[in-house]
Amino acid sequence: MLSERQEQLDVSNLLSQSDLIQDRPTTEAERSRLQRNTFQSLLTLLRPSKGASREMQAAALVEANDLSVRLADLLVVRTYTAGEGERLEESPDTSQVRRQLAPYGVRYGSFEHYSGALQYDNALLQRAWKEFPDTQSGQRAFLSVQQLNCSITGCYQAIIQQGEQFLRTYPRTRFRKEQLYKLALANDTWWSLNQTSEAARTRAIQLYEELIREYPASPEARSGQLKLPRLKLKLSTGERTFAPSME
Repeated sequence: MLSERQEQLDVSNLLSQSDLIQDRPTTEAERSRLQRNTFQSLLTLLRPSKGASREMQAAALVEANDLSVRLADLLVVRTYTAGEGERLEESPDTSQVRRQLAPYGVRYGSFEHYSGALQYDNALLQRAWKEFPDTQSGQRAFLSVQQLNCSITGCYQAIIQQGEQFLRTYPRTRFRKEQLYKLALANDTWWSLNQTSEAARTRAIQLYEELIREYPASPEARSGQLKLPRLKLKLSTGERTFAPSME
């Protein structure tokens, strides 16, 4: 069985795969090379090592998700024509890549409207949280999934519901500060949108005060100190982090 120190080293080595993530390639030859390298690294991460700990398996899924996002962009061939602008086509290898990754839950859709990359739903990040919620990497995935699930309809109520459950289940999580702050912002957003939810205002005050008490030197605590006076006066702080988009 691996020691904690050895597992930390192995996770660090595993996460070094992110060295593959660079700026968008400028030539087709470079794109093709990066596509092959990223795909092979992704397959390596998706094939669990014998005897790997739960932390290692979760960390592999988190890193594999990052590479899946990168690959979604590398599978697109971009050409530019004067007068026509950018043209997007799938790489000739895309069908094969889709077949090989589908058993692992990685599925690519059509082109994204803004980025031009292939659509990908961060399924591996969600797997890391659902299958390994007791690990650091699984809990880090949860924080990321919360953010990704926000949409133009707003997500402050979902953040509150999921975040409260998370802290009840894992009160000693390493990411307690981050989750407390997200909950404070979500409740603050709810109150500041229309000043009608007294429960949200009260909870935001409690959470900011908890951050100040438990993490007094943190940026999150300093943010809370600035907002508490307005909240206690029943005024909007202008918080909109998890509010509906105006687009």
